[in-house]
Amino acid sequence: MKLIIKNGTIINPVHHQHEKGDVVIEDGKIVSLGGIADVSGAEVYDAEGFFVTPGLIDMHVHLREPGQEAKEDMKLLLPSLVNNFQLLKQADDKVACDSVAHLIYEMATDIKLKLMSVEWFFQRNDPSEVLDQYSLIVKETQSMQEIELVENSLQQSLKEVKLKGELKKKAQLVFERIEDRKKWISIKEKI
Repeated sequence: MKLIIKNGTIINPVHHQHEKGDVVIEDGKIVSLGGIADVSGAEVYDAEGFFVTPGLIDMHVHLREPGQEAKEDMKLLLPSLVNNFQLLKQADDKVACDSVAHLIYEMATDIKLKLMSVEWFFQRNDPSEVLDQYSLIVKETQSMQEIELVENSLQQSLKEVKLKGELKKKAQLVFERIEDRKKWISIKEKI
């Protein structure tokens, strides 16, 4: 699917871009920024008079914490943070991704969101430290589906790492914890 955002004012700090133009998105990826795009076969949105940016955070929010969480709380920010994280990855802004990934990890209760952050950390940080985060996520799993997600994520992350010495022992320990958690979940599901 091709989507074109036409006539917007594009602000892209990564490329020092501030110009009027079109944004072309194909199959969920930005393929062109600026200039005039060919609209044939595309869904078109007219952004005349609007800014088109990789993502902004409204700094004026009322999170109602502590004390009035029933009205609004930090968890309402999660969808926006996840979206910003994906946009920042596309923009290759590693420092901003680190910050947003930490926020997502701390705020998320969903295992998939935590894994998204940990997979990012694994690419950027000391694998030994990240293995500790995998261990913590293992303890939070409540279903066979969740523990299998953790196991698959860890296997994928370790594909790029040469395991030896203490790192190998630590990875084996995490896999042992995964197997123990599977047994616990299996027993829990039978009760």
